Amino acid sequence: MPVYKDNNKKGSWFVSCYYKDYVGHKKQKVKRGFTTKKEAQSWERDFLEHYSNQPTILFKALVDVYLEDYKAKYKLSSYYVKEKNIQSHILPYFGETKINNITPNMVRDWLNNLQAKQGNTLSTETKNGILRNLSAILSYACKYYGLGSNPCKLVDALKDNTKKEKIFLTLEQYKAFRSNITDIRDKVIFDLLFFAGLRRGELMALTFGDVDMDNKLLHISKTKGYAAGSYVTTPPKTTTSNRVVTLPGFLIDEIKEYKEHCLDTDAKTSLFSIGKASIEYKKDKYLKLAGLPYMRIHDFRHSHVALLVELGENPLLIANRLGHSDIKMTLNTYAHLYPNKQKELAQKLENL
Repeated sequence: MPVYKDNNKKGSWFVSCYYKDYVGHKKQKVKRGFTTKKEAQSWERDFLEHYSNQPTILFKALVDVYLEDYKAKYKLSSYYVKEKNIQSHILPYFGETKINNITPNMVRDWLNNLQAKQGNTLSTETKNGILRNLSAILSYACKYYGLGSNPCKLVDALKDNTKKEKIFLTLEQYKAFRSNITDIRDKVIFDLLFFAGLRRGELMALTFGDVDMDNKLLHISKTKGYAAGSYVTTPPKTTTSNRVVTLPGFLIDEIKEYKEHCLDTDAKTSLFSIGKASIEYKKDKYLKLAGLPYMRIHDFRHSHVALLVELGENPLLIANRLGHSDIKMTLNTYAHLYPNKQKELAQKLENL
């Protein structure tokens, strides 16, 4: 085995070996600083197993390569969410298993145990999301490590028989919510959420330069999320999330008033400099004062869509305003808001 004494450092060993990466390129790896030959050999075995490109690789070694590849392709915030999901819910069960020994029955047993163990804290939607993460890892193994088939493909997702309706505020309810806000910054924050349909990360990433006062436009080109102990600003969720949204005149006037209270209004300066916890705290406070039930920040986005539907706007315009990549996403998510519009259409035809 290519393990050698390090002549430059007495009592030290090093590894020098060749391997092929996941696309088949031959590379050399040198690792120094081992105190014993056995320690160096153990490290080399683990490393070569990492890049063995064989379905006998341990699942935990496959995850390391998969996450390394994922990190190079996707947003850092998305990477940390996926890593935490895998570390918490998947690795404890499959980590020491060779990937070619993972069967549909094992996956089903894991999913059922996950359901029982985490039943009080994880929704069915979340559990199915964890299953999709496992499936993505094993599909990666099929592509790059010679795994014959993905056992997750034979496992049914969990069924959720509870009827869930999206929560949203009507315009009158939002007016009641807003009537308790005296701080101009808070007014601008929640008006942007309700009247522009921004995602929380998009709101937090806004800078003064993103607001075109003259043309009443808001440029959405980035998002901010919490990852690895700090906030990071990255490109938006999808290509179509990079968009320009028109704002009503009263909201532009509010932003102008708010800007007058700010010391630094440079184009690259954050518009709000506020974190997730602060937005949540303010949202909960104003909901309580208005006597309204709990809702998430993302539900303001649903409220915006409900308002646009009530105003009679067409789904394509709504999809573009939200930054959806496909109008089907908009229709599938908000179809329940349209029944009354069908009745109105029928009445219009009746009146012809």
